[in-house]
Amino acid sequence: MQATGGLGQRPAAAAAPRAQLRGPPAAPRAATAGASEAAAAAPAGEPAAEAAERVQARLASCAACGGRGRQACRECDGRGFLKRGGYNRRNPLQLQRVQGSKWTAMSATLGWRHFRVVAQRKLGPHVFLLLQASCEAGAQLWVNAQALRSRGAWAAGWLPMSEIQGLGLEVAGSRGLKCQACAGLGWKPCGACDGAGRAQLIVL
Repeated sequence: MQATGGLGQRPAAAAAPRAQLRGPPAAPRAATAGASEAAAAAPAGEPAAEAAERVQARLASCAACGGRGRQACRECDGRGFLKRGGYNRRNPLQLQRVQGSKWTAMSATLGWRHFRVVAQRKLGPHVFLLLQASCEAGAQLWVNAQALRSRGAWAAGWLPMSEIQGLGLEVAGSRGLKCQACAGLGWKPCGACDGAGRAQLIVL
């Protein structure tokens, strides 16, 4: 009589090799991601090959400049010339000479734009200035002296309305000094891709 298998033994049919139980090898992650992205980005009717090339070109472009190879100059905000006041981010203010100085409000204040400092008063560590409208003596207001340093609110001197509204570019001599950081171009080569417009490969 042939001996039957014990309880701890598996049938011969169930003992399949490990290699047969494994599925097919997984596709490379980058290739799968690129193919799925190309399929999602492809418009209706566009061949998959053209969509894949377009996606690869977008992935290869420099993220810092968007593939343009250049960035707007930060020193002149892309204008190519400096604002009134040059490279100064804030209006220069000398309290010893502020009496009688002229200032222009960037937005209408008490209905006027041009003011003159007619008095000053010190309260503790703060200095306040009395501004009087140039065309109406009764239009006066007290401001903290430090508020005049804000170039977004005030400008030294009396500016014409065209320059206040940003139209001074069309007026001869109103541009100011040429920006030396970008040689007046308003842009500089992208530092991330050295102006190539394509992502740089870094080998570690």
